[in-house]
Amino acid sequence: HRDLHSFPTRRSSDLASLEKQVAIGRERRALAQNAVRENQAHSEMASLVHQHEREIAEARAIQEGFLPKEIPQLAGYEIASAWQSARVVGGDYFDVLSFDGGSLGICIADVAGKGMPAALLMSNLQAAVRGLASADIAPADLCTRLNLLLCRNMANDRFITFFYAQLDGTTGTLRYVNAGHNPPVVMHADGSHERLTVGGIVLGAFPNQAFHNGTVRLQSGDRLVLYTDGVTEAANSDDEEFGDGRLIEVLSTHRAGSAENLQKQILASAGEFCGNRWHDDATLLILAAS
Repeated sequence: HRDLHSFPTRRSSDLASLEKQVAIGRERRALAQNAVRENQAHSEMASLVHQHEREIAEARAIQEGFLPKEIPQLAGYEIASAWQSARVVGGDYFDVLSFDGGSLGICIADVAGKGMPAALLMSNLQAAVRGLASADIAPADLCTRLNLLLCRNMANDRFITFFYAQLDGTTGTLRYVNAGHNPPVVMHADGSHERLTVGGIVLGAFPNQAFHNGTVRLQSGDRLVLYTDGVTEAANSDDEEFGDGRLIEVLSTHRAGSAENLQKQILASAGEFCGNRWHDDATLLILAAS
């Protein structure tokens, strides 16, 4: 009689135990499925990161490949260049072109944007400059042609800041156009300086934009410094930028040094300021008149 009364209790207990085991099994299956999904998500993320790193490497190879391997020199002048690479790829570009008759073409540019698109636009710009530039084409005319070409072939949200100059090695006359770029600095031997601002707006924005030539005469002891904004916008941990003021101070302090020494001093000062955490490529092109 007691066994008959205890049967429903045992049955209820067995049922509860079975339901508990079923619940545990479901929970384990859910955990296993979540683990599979997380592993798949991690694999997809790793694949995307790897693809992104590969694209960055390809863009950097393009960028490095189109920067000049050797800088042409001109009697009475010394030219030095530097490219401080950041983690990401930008569109910095510079070039020095040797023309007949003892003259040089000097340019520096910065393509808006990062990554592969900027690197490809930079390579297209270099090819266009080398194809169009000559001692017979004034800087303003060159910029007009480049601007028309870029406006036809570049997306609406892209543009290029550009500075181009022709140096007559015999007279020291520098004819130039500044198309929206950071104004280069001419640091004189006496410590005074001037900025090269004449020109026009950025390339690739408006097809009918007019450009104007500027002229400066380089004297013995002068230093011409071309740079991209990666130099002056190098920032410290407080998000304070290196800035134009510090750049001019470095130029003034080391103005008697060689072009090679001056570019090293600039990069060293900006690098120390930002703890060598470059947020953008920093490019320098320096010409020293002996």
